Amino acid sequence: MQIVFKARFDMDAFREASGCRVSALEDRKEVDVAIKVADKGVIDIIDLDLAIIKSVARVLQTVVPSLGFVNLVKCLEQFEVVLKRQTNLANEARALERFAEKFDRTTGRIFFPIVVHSSEHVLVETFEEGIYVNRLVTGDHDIATHQVDSVRRRVAVMGARALLKMIFVDNFVHGDLHPGNILIRFNEANDDDTSSLHKSPTGDDIFSRTWNSIRNYVGYRTAAKIRFTDNVDYADDPTLIVLDTGLVIEETPENLRNLRAVFAAILANNGYEVGRLMLTQSPNQQCQDPEEFCNEVAGIVAKARSTSSLRQLHVSQLLSDLFSVVSRHRVSLEPSFTSVVLSVMILEGFGRSLHPELDLFLCARPYVFSVLRQL
Repeated sequence: MQIVFKARFDMDAFREASGCRVSALEDRKEVDVAIKVADKGVIDIIDLDLAIIKSVARVLQTVVPSLGFVNLVKCLEQFEVVLKRQTNLANEARALERFAEKFDRTTGRIFFPIVVHSSEHVLVETFEEGIYVNRLVTGDHDIATHQVDSVRRRVAVMGARALLKMIFVDNFVHGDLHPGNILIRFNEANDDDTSSLHKSPTGDDIFSRTWNSIRNYVGYRTAAKIRFTDNVDYADDPTLIVLDTGLVIEETPENLRNLRAVFAAILANNGYEVGRLMLTQSPNQQCQDPEEFCNEVAGIVAKARSTSSLRQLHVSQLLSDLFSVVSRHRVSLEPSFTSVVLSVMILEGFGRSLHPELDLFLCARPYVFSVLRQL
């Protein structure tokens, strides 16, 4: 939907010409930027594609009436609104600024590009260096072998905590948080204080040693990498840079309270209460046997809580089981709840590939319990 290219801005000339001042870039003479330009005619393409998909969904709901309680068409209508909003790059700019407020660069390690200038059709943001996080899985990186597991654990935990914070604390969720939208880098490129950091071991061959000696002699210094240790408690935190914020999810206050209540019941291993909440919160339900429904949901929750790590926990299968129970008992789900569930499914795949022993429930506990008083 967008064309993206890189450029370098003379910030003094830009400030003088536009009258715009970006506080986070006040001390920068030049800055590398990514420029996004919205494609023409994309709205027509979206309208055509979604019209076809909605027609198929309506046919499916006619052939399989129980699918109506998953709200396929309503989910698509909600998705259509969000998708069309994404074509207006001014919305993405506003989302970037909100995420920047919620994830402070000066105190955390989750960064978002800084907006330099925006309009409906053009977005200029800082160009962020880094490698795509999926390269940690494929092995296409320069991280020393003995450090990879430590880095993967750090990144998995940081990514999980970031998404859980978005869901339960901020109520402002990145709706497209897949590995292709996450970069990773170690320390800041302009960080001059590298004396306390260890570098990854250099090559042992004579050519590498000679080349490194020449670079050191002329004053060239590469950015420091991760601390030389396998201990996850002492390794330097990497920085995660999150891109493409055009798709965001924001719950209504009522839906947010309901979502928190459901997850709190899951963490308390009270599956029957989860089922009861789903019944009372359903916008449309024709359940003939509420007791049986609650017991089946309790079985799914018990299955999920009986395992602690992503190696054993298959969230996608559990959610498939849940949708099957919901459909069979004719209990409609709130579309926004479904959207958040899909975000958690993406988190599962992200976490499983990096750190199979990650405990999602343990990560979620402080975020959910910290807001219980708001229920």
